[in-house]
Amino acid sequence: MRREQICDEQRKKWKPRHGKSCHLSSDRSNPCWNGCLSDAVAAAGPEITGTFIDSKLEAAGELTSAKMIYNGLIHYSDGSIPFLTQKAFNMTYRAEVRAGVDLSKANTEVTDSEVTVTLPAVEIFDISIDNDSIQYYDEKAALLNWERKEDAMDAIASAKEDVEQQTKEMDDLETMAQEQAKTLITGMLSEMVGDKTLVVKFEE
Repeated sequence: MRREQICDEQRKKWKPRHGKSCHLSSDRSNPCWNGCLSDAVAAAGPEITGTFIDSKLEAAGELTSAKMIYNGLIHYSDGSIPFLTQKAFNMTYRAEVRAGVDLSKANTEVTDSEVTVTLPAVEIFDISIDNDSIQYYDEKAALLNWERKEDAMDAIASAKEDVEQQTKEMDDLETMAQEQAKTLITGMLSEMVGDKTLVVKFEE
């Protein structure tokens, strides 16, 4: 944008620093050119570039866009967990899964009319096992009780491994995280991009 355009478009948005009416032109000998033009440029806001937007997204870091409570059931057959004397049993548990997008990996491209933000794939940020929810049942569905610390630690590790495997097939969780991430990023950047069209998408 040329300096004359900046002045014409921003003249009504700021007060001249000398307190009087100011009519800027292309004549740089005008005594208020430098001072009032700098005020006009400041009023126009920062230049929108891909680097500028990427820096804002990187500062936001990890964006959690979906949470899910997962109730798991694991069946153990003979010898699969040697520290338990029961030959075969089931273990139930409850876990919270937190998924989202690492915004530091986003990439932004800016043209005269459009801002395109490409987000990385959804990641599982955290799996939290509710220790108190873990229960063991024998083949007849009778509740079994183990109180050894080692048993509890191994059970938590086993439950977390089970969730990690299950989340690989949870298309609904990924879809929910993607849609919510798009909504949040659009809300974050819509005013920043001004009149440009904002497109938020995921890498293919």
